[in-house]
Amino acid sequence: MITRIIVILLIVLGVGAGGYTLVKNKGVSTPSTSDKSGLVDEKAWIEVLSGSILNKTSEPVVELKSGDLLVVGSIIETGPSGHGNIHFPDGSILRLDKETTVTLSQINFKKDSHSLIVKISLGVGRVWSKVISLATPDSVWEVKTSNTVATVRGTAFGMSYKNNLSWVLGSENKIAVAPIDPDTGKTITTSEVIIKENQVIEISQKDVLEAKSTTAPTLNNKVMEASSAILNDPWIKNVKEEDRIFDLNINNTKLETNQNNPIEKTVNKIETPIKPTIPSSLPQGELLVIANKTLGSVIEGETVTFRATQNNQDVTSKVKWNVIGQIGQISPGGIFTAQLGNQVSEFGEAVGYVIANFENSKDVSKSELIKVIAAPVETPINIGGQ
Repeated sequence: MITRIIVILLIVLGVGAGGYTLVKNKGVSTPSTSDKSGLVDEKAWIEVLSGSILNKTSEPVVELKSGDLLVVGSIIETGPSGHGNIHFPDGSILRLDKETTVTLSQINFKKDSHSLIVKISLGVGRVWSKVISLATPDSVWEVKTSNTVATVRGTAFGMSYKNNLSWVLGSENKIAVAPIDPDTGKTITTSEVIIKENQVIEISQKDVLEAKSTTAPTLNNKVMEASSAILNDPWIKNVKEEDRIFDLNINNTKLETNQNNPIEKTVNKIETPIKPTIPSSLPQGELLVIANKTLGSVIEGETVTFRATQNNQDVTSKVKWNVIGQIGQISPGGIFTAQLGNQVSEFGEAVGYVIANFENSKDVSKSELIKVIAAPVETPINIGGQ
């Protein structure tokens, strides 16, 4: 527990608590991915608390360990006893209950302005968002199911989805909740409601269809005060306690920093895990993933050759290659073959990335976004009526 708190504390010190910067970053830290300016982070990382948590983004399925990186498009599933936290670049956290599946639809954190955009798709199960106050007007934290979307600016709330029922519980500040049009996928803004601390709303498919059929607000009478059974649910009580400890550590950190105490003094108060080191035999510097042709749309069956470089050295054979998304496979030598996975083949297309990293490093480099399109089906020519 203490180590977990410090991991969170280090992140908040770095980017969340008024923009303070660590003198020395000890322990497990949030790994970062940058664009060419070095100012955009598009990664999160997982903290496994119990049971198994799987990365089902591509085949084969991978069981995650604490500290593993997650990128846009990652599909994460907790097992029957699995619980975990997904940590985002600004220090915000998504807590996962057992038997939950989420997709990280968007992660974008701008280090210069602290603008954050996080969009989560909840397939099934329960999640709890602990959001650091979003710093800019264009910042967004959004969790949505197939029929409901919840949006906040800086708060804590729970959300669940099962059997076509979406459920949202407010914990801190205000949460905007609205149904989603099943035909267009757009938010039905005329039925948006605001829920506050310890208020709850449940939205069914019937509620969505009713909201779609009129321009009048239809969900106001669905907002209720949370019952004692809800508030005393063991998982909800636990995540609220985690939030309380989280807030306490942030406040204590801000207080010590404002008293001009060195940040490193705060960090060193509690022992932290040893950070993995890259073997000295591996070249240092930015790792780049380079394709042999322009990426964009790739037809099923096509191949793309990737190579990895670092400090102008070819390290293709020294890195581990993986594919994020149901878009194909890649060989140890960096040869990618486009192929839609079973879960997305019916849609005719999917997007993802090729990624590379060294065996003992948390630093990962990814390719440009790859869109794989189903190969056209040849229609047999009818000759002579046969």
